[in-house]
Amino acid sequence: MPKKSHFCDLDRKKVRCEFLSFCTFFILTLRLFLLSSALRSPICL
Repeated sequence: MPKKSHFCDLDRKKVRCEFLSFCTFFILTLRLFLLSSALRSPICL
């Protein structure tokens, strides 16, 4: 029984890590896109 819960914890941690890395990648890509579009347009924020 303890082994099962341990595996569950590891699985949850792995999923969380993957989710966090995906979020970081998405945010960085979005920031890059916004930056490039801001540079292309004459409007300054």
